[in-house]
Amino acid sequence: MLTQSDEYTGGDVLRVGNGAELTAQDTTTPVPPALPWAAGPVVSHQPSTVVIDSGFQRPPSPIPLAQEATPLAFEAPVKAVARRKRAAGLSLKIEGFSSSKTDVSLFHYSAANSRVYLLVYVDDIIMMGNDPSLITSLLHRLSSTFKIRDLGTPGFFLGIETVKTDIGLMLSQRRYMKDILSRAGMTECKPLTTPAAVTPPVSSTAELHDNPTQYRHVVGALQYLTITRPDLSYAVNRLCQFMHTPTADHWGLVKRVLQYIKGTLDYVLQLTVSETSALHAYSDSDWASCPLDRKSIGGYVVFLGSNLISWLSRKQRTVARSSTEAEYKALADVAAEVASIVSLLRELGLHTGVPPTLWCDNLGATYTCANPVFHARTKHAEIDFHFVRDKCEGEKPKSDSILSDSIHLEGATKS
Repeated sequence: MLTQSDEYTGGDVLRVGNGAELTAQDTTTPVPPALPWAAGPVVSHQPSTVVIDSGFQRPPSPIPLAQEATPLAFEAPVKAVARRKRAAGLSLKIEGFSSSKTDVSLFHYSAANSRVYLLVYVDDIIMMGNDPSLITSLLHRLSSTFKIRDLGTPGFFLGIETVKTDIGLMLSQRRYMKDILSRAGMTECKPLTTPAAVTPPVSSTAELHDNPTQYRHVVGALQYLTITRPDLSYAVNRLCQFMHTPTADHWGLVKRVLQYIKGTLDYVLQLTVSETSALHAYSDSDWASCPLDRKSIGGYVVFLGSNLISWLSRKQRTVARSSTEAEYKALADVAAEVASIVSLLRELGLHTGVPPTLWCDNLGATYTCANPVFHARTKHAEIDFHFVRDKCEGEKPKSDSILSDSIHLEGATKS
């Protein structure tokens, strides 16, 4: 018998794999990578957090190990796991949980003034609520269907460390950052204070990077780091545009980002108790900033009260013919994000009814939101015009102007 296991013991949250026993007729055949047919449950709270097992146990198979490694041999277990996952979702609904229409991985439960939220990622689940007795009751009911292990308050979940403070919660990926530096061989590099160069290099080279696979691995890992590091959004988005054919200059930019990470390992995303739950969103753009195709860079940040909850920096899909058009495209992007957040808050019963405020530092874009006379001059931006204008009517988001120095977005749209 050849036994495989898939266990993760790092950090405070334990993710367990039960392991799958595979019958091999030839023990000299190489063992394929462990597959998550039977993932063990982990449960943790905030104040209660849960990780649930799919419950599927792979039966012993008489098929030789070499044959089991083919896609056709694994077809039946894959279908079985899929059926089990669908049954899990149905079971949650039977237990009284409602699935979110905004986020398919989110389930919520309400009873009188008590609320419980359950966020699912594969077989890892975080459960949060304001009623400990209700959480205990739900865990007991769910344990009749799933294998559940309660790990208490989460300390390390999906590569993100959660640290409680006197004023709230801090989210850190320090361990993940060290792992990226180690994979890139830059654990002892000299730290820098900025993730991107302020001025372009005097001379550039078209020489291709000798290890494009390494470039893709490191930049791909940096994308997950932006979950708690909005200050890296612009630099990482810029690097992602050269995944296919990275040059030596592009690899130099990657190393600069890594040097910046080396000097900011202690940076965290802090969430605190806020006196207000009003939504405020800030958008900005850097018009025609890309030297290759002259497309603009747009970005936004969204605050719920005093907490930063959403951010984005990316190249716009089309060329803007004016700075007003570029700013309006960024305004359309943040309007869509705010509409999604408002929909989620309403589902969870947390929306106060106060219209969100969209802040923009371009008067032309701000006036276009409120004055339909400008429509004739902006016909090439017709779709974005109608979208933002519809959102700004009635009790929906309102737009307003703001000074450029107060928009919190210089690092998201330019170096």
